[in-house]
Amino acid sequence: MIVTSLKHLPEAAAEAAVESPVTIVIGEVVSLTDRLLRADHDGQIVASTS
Repeated sequence: MIVTSLKHLPEAAAEAAVESPVTIVIGEVVSLTDRLLRADHDGQIVASTS
């Protein structure tokens, strides 16, 4: 999972070597990241940029 701004998305995706398929979530729903991480099997953030 990558959590970043749209401005930093290209760099963060390249750094994390993201490949398709990909789901991009934009907007207020991103505030649910903590809940999503708890549901994630490995619970790791690949990259985090503000």
